[in-house]
Parts: sequence; C-alpha cells; structure tokens
Amino acid sequence: MEKIYLYQLYEDRTARTYDETMAVACMQGLANRDGAKIYIVCQDDENHRNGRPSSVGRACGAPIIRPKAAPWFWLDVLTKEGRWLQGVPQVMLGSLEELFEVTKDYIKGIAIWDPAAPSTVNVATTVAGVEELLVLSPELYESFGKNTGLPVVWDFRGMFDGSVSGSVKVDAYRWALENYLKPGLCSSTIIGNINDAWRIREEGRTTFVLERDRYICEKAFCFELSPWDYFPSADEPDQPLGIEKKLMLEIFETVYKNAGGRHMTEFCGFFNGAKLFRGQPDGVLTEWEQVHLMSPYNIYQNTVMNDVYNQSFHKWAPFAPLKQGRPKAKKKLENKVYFCMQVCDMDSATPVYDTMIALWHDPARGELPLAWGINPNFCGVFPDLMKYFYDTRTENDYIVADSSGAGYFNASRIPTENWPTVRAHNEYWYNHADVTISGMVLDSDHATKEVLTNYARFSPDGFCSLVSGYRGGKNLRLDRQLFDDMPVSYMTKGVCDWLGTCENTAAALNDFYFKKMSSTRPEFLYYRLCYRNPSDMFALYRELQRTNPNLDIELVDPYTYFDLIRQEAMKKSFWEPSNVSSRL
Repeated sequence: MEKIYLYQLYEDRTARTYDETMAVACMQGLANRDGAKIYIVCQDDENHRNGRPSSVGRACGAPIIRPKAAPWFWLDVLTKEGRWLQGVPQVMLGSLEELFEVTKDYIKGIAIWDPAAPSTVNVATTVAGVEELLVLSPELYESFGKNTGLPVVWDFRGMFDGSVSGSVKVDAYRWALENYLKPGLCSSTIIGNINDAWRIREEGRTTFVLERDRYICEKAFCFELSPWDYFPSADEPDQPLGIEKKLMLEIFETVYKNAGGRHMTEFCGFFNGAKLFRGQPDGVLTEWEQVHLMSPYNIYQNTVMNDVYNQSFHKWAPFAPLKQGRPKAKKKLENKVYFCMQVCDMDSATPVYDTMIALWHDPARGELPLAWGINPNFCGVFPDLMKYFYDTRTENDYIVADSSGAGYFNASRIPTENWPTVRAHNEYWYNHADVTISGMVLDSDHATKEVLTNYARFSPDGFCSLVSGYRGGKNLRLDRQLFDDMPVSYMTKGVCDWLGTCENTAAALNDFYFKKMSSTRPEFLYYRLCYRNPSDMFALYRELQRTNPNLDIELVDPYTYFDLIRQEAMKKSFWEPSNVSSRL
C-alpha cells in the first residue's frame, strides 16, 4: 500500500452536512472497491462522540465513555508497530474537490435524488453501487456536481409519486427491485435496510449516511421498509396497510433466489424507530419481527449499523484464522453454584466498532473470567479489529458467538432444506474465529432436535438458549443436557440485564435464582449483560457472593461452564445423549 488518503467530514448539523457525507460515502465506496485507499475521520472534540455516552449504552442504562472518537482511535491502533497500516504514509485531503480528484477515475456519472421523495436516496445508493455513480442532492449538484464534468445518468426528481401503489417509497423501491435486484445486478450477499433522508437530512446528521461506503462498494440493494402489516409508517400515514411488509418479503424472496443456496445474506440496518406511530410495537419487537421474517430466506441480521466508519477500508486488512486460549485445567464438578457472565449484543457492527473500545479497555478486564459475545462473521467485516481484540485478550477473556451464531437469525425458523447452507456459513466463520460455543442462541421458539443436530456440528463446546416466546413460541427453557456430545443449557430470562445499580441487579438475581438454589448439589446460571464493563460485572459477582453466604458461588469461564454441564450429564443415566429432553 503506497499511501492512504484521509478526509474529515464536514459537520455543521445542516442539510449540507448530510449532502456532503453522501457524496463522500460514494467516493470512498467506489475507490475502495479494489483496495484500501480512502479513510474517513470525524471531528474529535466534546461535541463529536469524544467522551460522550453512546446511544446504545444509554438505551441499556449503561453510559459508555470512549477515550477517543472511533475512527481516530482505530487509526491510531492500526498504525502501531506490527499492525497492517504501520509506516503507510497518510495524506489529509482538505476539501470535497480534493477528494474527488483522488477518486474521479472510479466514478462514471451522477445520480440526483429527490428530497421530495426521501426514499429515492436509497434508490440512488443502489444504482450508484451498480453503475459507479455519485449520489448528489439537487443543491450539491448545482454547487459541486456541475463542476466535476460528470454526466447525470439518473435524475430521480419527480419520478415517483405513489400513483402506482399508493406509496411513494414502495413505487420507488419496486422500480429498483425490478430493474436492479431481480436481474441480478446487485449483490446477493448483502442488503441494506438503511434509514432514508426523512427528517435525518434536515437535522444534518451523518448517521445512516457515512455507512453507505460499504453498500456502494459491495453493490448492495438498499431500502427502508417496515416489517409491520397492521400499522402504517409515520412518514406515509395514508399508505395501504401492509404494503411495505409485502414488498420487503418480495425483496427477501428475490435475494434468496439470487443466492441459490450458495451462501447466506447479511441484512444490515434497522427500521427507523421515529417512523413507528405511538402505540406501535417498540424497537425490540420490531427487531424480533424483522429477524422472524428474514430467517426462512437464509438471511441474518446485522442490526445496529449507525456511526460505523470505513467498512469498505477495514475489509482489506490482511487476515488469517484467529486463535484464542482455552482454560489451562479442567475443574471437577462440585456442589457449587457455577456462574458465567457474558458481555452480550456484539452481534452488530456498531458495538464491535465503537462500544467495545470502552469495554475492552476497562482496567478490571482480565481479573476474572468473562465470556465476550462477538459474532464470528465480523472477521469478514472488521478483520483488523477482530485481530486486535484477539491479540490483546487476557487468559480470562473468551470469545463466544452472540445472538444465534455467525449472524443473528431465528434457528427455529430455518427450513430443513436450508440447513446445509446455514451450517456451512457458521462452520466457516466459527473456524476462522476459533469459536466453539454459541453463548446466546436468541430465538422466538425453543430449539428442535434439528436445530441442535446442526449446532452440534459447529458449536460442539456449548449451546446456550434464550427463547423470547415471540410470535407464539413455546418459550420453554431447555433442560441441561448433552445432545450429540454438545452441552446444552439456557440463559437467564427473568433477569437478563443490568438494573441500574449493582445492588438492584443482585437483588433481582437473588429473587429469581439464587434464593432457590441449594448448597447440596451443583447449580448453574448463565447471565447476559448488555454493554456492561468488566468493573461493574465483577462488582456484581462480589455482591452476589456477599448476599448469599450460604452458597459457594464461583465465576467460571464459558468453556469450564459447559464442561461442568457435560460432567453433570454424564453422571445421570437419564441424560444420555440419545435421550433428549421431552421438551424438544
């Protein structure tokens, strides 16, 4: 690599910010299509994600403080000795015009989107990836685009008015579906459910704009549609009910057909919560509904994708299969409470790219064993970041797969004929990440024999179930058992996160679990905490010990936890591998 070009986003919280970021994402995505050339940074001060709580952390009651804005942090890390950018010259570009001069050879024309039809910004993104175009607003075209000398290939102004379906956005996305996705011009490995320009542009936000570099680089089909068929979207309150969901399922069907069973498809992003009317299902239920709908089509979800810079750049980092440690010695099963804690919800790009910066650098990390739930498929999205986490792990840090496996899907919704594709996808990424435990198999229904049979192939050291009971699922917990020599257990459900303080969380865990445990037999509890730092997690463990003096509570790593379940199962004849729980 001869050099990398850095460009700092223009940010003044106006429509100009949105428009310029869109143009930058296009230039970066097209230029980085055949190698890592353009790296985008943001301002790094108190007003731009430096030392500010993350939106993800606040939502979970856990303020996350970053030492530095993420793109600058990773640039610092990756240029250190032994990292892939060590010694590579950096050239800071000072204007949009300078960035264009560096990238113009990769661009063939311009697509102008229609601010009166916010969905056309996604249509233009789809078209730009396929036809190598620059997506511009009418205003930026006048002030910048005309001077580039590029031809206007598409002008979407006035092209869609809702006269066909009763929905402007559905008309626009159907046009793109018929002309780009169905003919196979778009990728079948990735689709982008990314927020359109509704409200975001007028607020001058870069969120859900800068991430488009990856979609353009990889020719992703981009859209934003609601999964609900009994509520309209707030941006089109008069649209026919269910019209968005119907089109979304047609997109899934088309991508599934185009993939032809060769691979799974990554669904990136999440429906804009601001478009949910008051009284509609909340964000979590919308997440579950999306996953419920996509799973039969070999599609997995990468839910949280906001503020994730430079994905088209990071993907080019050199990569070799990773290795992590295992416990040095096996423990003998005793009459104790075996307690395992997992840092959860690293199944999305934003937490891996951003939130992990703070969690991983907590001073208490390494004092006691922890499971870190990071989906192994991020070895393909962030090979350099994943290598950093593995290189800097302590002997008490263990990586396990988070929601579902190598991607977030409902295992109970996988048709029998699709399991060979799903299994091959998971086997590939589990092997690359040296992962053999599925720490949180989040599903709408309980695991069937078919599900466990397939997981035993790529997750032989442990399967931990978390059943939501969503959409009529039976909401049964699996008995601890061996299935094809794979230890099977369940995750805490009555209390499954942080409850404001260490004391409150411990009190709830005591009421739900520890007060019911005995000191005369082995007991087990696998507990998830979303985006908590190790200091808080270890404080919780000590509070549980203090408030349960009658119990010998031992915090163990996930490999030890599931091996002890194996030992327990082997002692009980009715838990033979061939005698599966009657709940299955």
